[in-house]
Amino acid sequence: AAASGVGEAPGVMADAEALRQHGKALEAAGDLGAARDAYFRAVRTDPSHGKSWQNLAKAEGRLSGGYRRTLAVITRAVEVNPGNAFLWQTRGLLASRVGNYDLARSCFEE
Repeated sequence: AAASGVGEAPGVMADAEALRQHGKALEAAGDLGAARDAYFRAVRTDPSHGKSWQNLAKAEGRLSGGYRRTLAVITRAVEVNPGNAFLWQTRGLLASRVGNYDLARSCFEE
């Protein structure tokens, strides 16, 4: 429920989503570094905003290390949002891509 904004102060989710959308526009314009910074600000504004975590993870992976870096960011997202099934699924898929099948299995069993 946290990722949907339920129970959040009305402005918090809107601010995180606005930052995420700004990051997407920066990414589309080719400025991946600035986009990553916007996604980072979004997750700092609202740590329960799963879509911002996913965008941050993708940007980090593209900038510095591929799937392993993406997995590290998503792992942090799951630690902060243990009830977000979408983030667990993303973590499991990434774990399988880097060959960590035990981790992948455990993510899908959560």
